[in-house]
Amino acid sequence: MKAIPRLLVIAVALCCLRLANLQAATLRVWPDSPTPGAPFDQWANAAHDIQTAVDATDLLFRSGHNPHAHQ
Repeated sequence: MKAIPRLLVIAVALCCLRLANLQAATLRVWPDSPTPGAPFDQWANAAHDIQTAVDATDLLFRSGHNPHAHQ
């Protein structure tokens, strides 16, 4: 019987660790960046415009019912 609570604790801990890794990335945008390029995570490789940075990311959102939305 003690194995079940231990497994539960381990499962919860692993889920918490997984969720901790799902932080949003900070993208940099600077028109004068000397070497723009993905992942746009430093000022030296910042995107020159917001649209370029957005286009390089995976945006997942859902509003209402969309039969074509990815699960």
